[in-house]
Amino acid sequence: MRRQNVFGRPKKKRYGKLIIIIIAVLVFQVSSVLYLSNIEYDTEATYESISIDPPGDAKVAWPIDGQSAIGTTSHGLLESKNENTSPVPIASITKLFTALAIVKKKPVKTSGEQNKIVFTSSDVWSYTDYLSQGGAVVPIAVGQEMTEYEALQAMLIPSANNMADTLAVWAFGSMDAYLEYVNKMVRNMGMVDTKIADASGFSPESVSTPKDLIKLGQAAASDPVISSIIRRPYTDLPNTGRIYNTNKLLGTNGIIGGKTGNTPEAGDCLLFIANHTSVNSGSQTIIGVVLGQQSSRPETFNRANSLLNSTKKGFVKTTLIKKGQSIGTYKTAWDREIDILANDSIKLNAWKDTPISPDIWIKDAVGSMPAGDKVGSLVVQSGDDTFETSLSIEEQIEKPSILWRLSNLLTYH
Repeated sequence: MRRQNVFGRPKKKRYGKLIIIIIAVLVFQVSSVLYLSNIEYDTEATYESISIDPPGDAKVAWPIDGQSAIGTTSHGLLESKNENTSPVPIASITKLFTALAIVKKKPVKTSGEQNKIVFTSSDVWSYTDYLSQGGAVVPIAVGQEMTEYEALQAMLIPSANNMADTLAVWAFGSMDAYLEYVNKMVRNMGMVDTKIADASGFSPESVSTPKDLIKLGQAAASDPVISSIIRRPYTDLPNTGRIYNTNKLLGTNGIIGGKTGNTPEAGDCLLFIANHTSVNSGSQTIIGVVLGQQSSRPETFNRANSLLNSTKKGFVKTTLIKKGQSIGTYKTAWDREIDILANDSIKLNAWKDTPISPDIWIKDAVGSMPAGDKVGSLVVQSGDDTFETSLSIEEQIEKPSILWRLSNLLTYH
């Protein structure tokens, strides 16, 4: 009998299984490589909060009496003195509130037939009543006419109390309707410490704070009708003649507008608006408020000038962000660090010792990204002005190697 090879067939089967295993391993490895090659790994950005304290050691020359504040039309309130005390009478500064309410209710016409006011016996009675109490007035007669713009000039330039009452009743129908409107307007402007009790400010119950009056100055400066009136040193009115502005600071030291006020209860008061431009600080429109001055009007003006001059020194033109400055970094899981750079410089005017913090947004990196790719933005708000620069990566972000992907398969998948 022939002897059988008992090992022949099994050996063939063992080689066959080995080949299948090898092929399976190769297929798995190729599949793994293809799979890993298509995985996108997120890379988070890291950055530190950026802020600056503008240099400057200017001291504000506050008046020795009462409450005061300074601000700008774009920044609002900057600093104040004695702001924590209760609201105080503001005298004829009240007339700026009246003017704002009037032009909102009855916009001044710039062309065609103008809005006209015909004075009645009630208006004449208001005139004689204020005159008997020593209040500022402009003379009128029954049947006399003025345009709305002329009446606003009579109220704001020589600070005529009777014209404030006449305008309020003319525009709203009654003093009560006016007071309801103006106090709602005040609340809508965010003036929580202001209450208006009359149209002229003759009443000591018309009260406010310097903080609120900075907002009033912003509104007055931005209204074309009111700002055109309060910057006039005088005007000529029909049947009245030439009337002069009570704000004798107009045209000096950059002062372009404002409103005076004085009553026994309020003391001497002033809201002023001034333009200021310099190489070191750029351009600003400054608002100053002084209330409760126990001094003569000339001394109040002197104190206001000192306040204004010291305020001018507190502005600094500064570079917050330089072009090419590193804002943050991308740090990949495979130990690559790529800087995130600002594409533009940001220069702005800042008030001394007021930190400025930009708003930074940077997206997470996904997969590879080319050098210079825009990845976010940096925005700075300085008052009403907004400054922005886009952000880009300095170098390319490449995908990790296959070896790294394989060795970190369980951690990153």
